[in-house]
Amino acid sequence: MSTVIGVMGQSGHGKTTSLRTLDPASTYYINADGKPLPWRGWTKQYSTENSNYLQSRDSAEIAATLQRINGMPEIKVCVVDTINAVMIHEEFTRMREKGYDKWIDICQFVYDLIVSASELRQDLIVVLLFHVAVGVDGEGVDHILTNGRKLEKVHLEFLLTILVYAKGRMVDGANEYVFEVQANSSTAKTPMDMFPGMEIPNDMKALCDAVTAYQEGDELPGKDSQPVVEPIDRPDPTQDELTTLIDLMAVDGVSNQQLSEMCVEKKWLKDGDRDFAHLSLDVLGAMVKPENWLKVRFRLVDDLKRIKTLMEVSGITEKKMNAYCVAKKFGPVWYDIKADLLRKIAEDETWEKVAAKAATL
Repeated sequence: MSTVIGVMGQSGHGKTTSLRTLDPASTYYINADGKPLPWRGWTKQYSTENSNYLQSRDSAEIAATLQRINGMPEIKVCVVDTINAVMIHEEFTRMREKGYDKWIDICQFVYDLIVSASELRQDLIVVLLFHVAVGVDGEGVDHILTNGRKLEKVHLEFLLTILVYAKGRMVDGANEYVFEVQANSSTAKTPMDMFPGMEIPNDMKALCDAVTAYQEGDELPGKDSQPVVEPIDRPDPTQDELTTLIDLMAVDGVSNQQLSEMCVEKKWLKDGDRDFAHLSLDVLGAMVKPENWLKVRFRLVDDLKRIKTLMEVSGITEKKMNAYCVAKKFGPVWYDIKADLLRKIAEDETWEKVAAKAATL
């Protein structure tokens, strides 16, 4: 699992400037803004000739480039500067389109980009730069800027564990740039005890090094990967647990390939192994617990992810969506209804009717 670092900030407050300290030999720079980098000699550091530079705002090309970088072990840091430029490009190239689809696709791209960026190889850091929406007259907090009113309800911060706020200020007549690493009228956040104070220097290499050192420590939160154990070295899981897992997969439309690939990524299975009987008892027992299986479903079931996005874009709350499902006798909770019903609801023509009805409940 790769590491994603979000950097938000106003224009001219040091987001791109922070990248000056990265090593070009192990960094790939995706320039979506299309602007020259703000330090002397950057064209000798980053270029297509050096195989470490791409200038593009096309979402499909950026997604494909990230997958290509995943196979380039010499690259340790990949930067996308900025995500907002991609959203603006998508909006303006499709500005004549009507309806929800344009906004849903933009939102889905950003969601998929952040999620897929976190699923690349473990030694890769992906740095995503965002413009910031500033709270007015002290109301609200500074947060990641998104495009269009329908996207204002989507809070991208929930997808990021590390989000710093680039700020510039005048000190003794000179510009000083810093990263704010904890919430201070903003949505900035970093894990507990990663940094001793509220601010750190505007230095991306130092930030990446600090994140790596923190994650390699003994107290890494969420360090759930377990070493692969040969099946012969431990008892087989109970038939009941395997049966429960298979039943859950069938009901929720999770394929053997999808789940096995996730288990390989988590190092619960060997690469290419699709036999869930080879899972450790602890992993298998934990996976079939309702709260954990729900996390698996939201990760692997595309219809769930799409409906969640549709709800956010359309302003349909969990409460209203649940009320709709109860009224239709689908079940008490929207994400627990049958896979075929989820698939139907996720269709564009069906969703407009669902959203209209749910909004009245």
